[in-house]
Amino acid sequence: MENDGNSPYIVSDRVSFKIYCAQRHLDNIKSIESSYRIGSEMTAEIEAELDCLFCQITSAIDALLVLINDRFGFGIPVEQVNIDRVQSELNSKTKKFDLLVELHAAREYGSWLWHVINMQNQALRLPLMPQIEALSLEVKSSQSDSSNSKYERTVTYLETVVDRAKSLVWEIRKKDRLLLQRA
Repeated sequence: MENDGNSPYIVSDRVSFKIYCAQRHLDNIKSIESSYRIGSEMTAEIEAELDCLFCQITSAIDALLVLINDRFGFGIPVEQVNIDRVQSELNSKTKKFDLLVELHAAREYGSWLWHVINMQNQALRLPLMPQIEALSLEVKSSQSDSSNSKYERTVTYLETVVDRAKSLVWEIRKKDRLLLQRA
């Protein structure tokens, strides 16, 4: 689905809207005054944008699970929708056993979504920025990347996370036409 904020359908497609919001928060992080560089000093503005970005990514996954529940008519109450319940319904009521394979892989220990969820949980007691800087440094050491500053590494890491979220949602949605239809 298109994540264009000008589309009249973006707000009604909650999955795409959450991804769109994550991208907006990433754009906000990138546009914060050039005199400030991530990592040079903790600010509430950056921390708020990071918190919102991660919340939107995890909300996009939740919205995708709710969409699957609704489109396949599973009848799980929205407050009880989670990956295990949806996978159980997929296994027992459809032949779509593999619909969430990519989501399961992304949530495995050490994978990108596992890190997002873990950092979001840690943010309940610790600032996100030091966690992201440490992880982006760890990721950089395993890749050949010319960005050396904390700011560049962090933004590159966040761009990768948002791109992976977009890709994950698209890979799952394109598996079944019900997930591509407008509400």
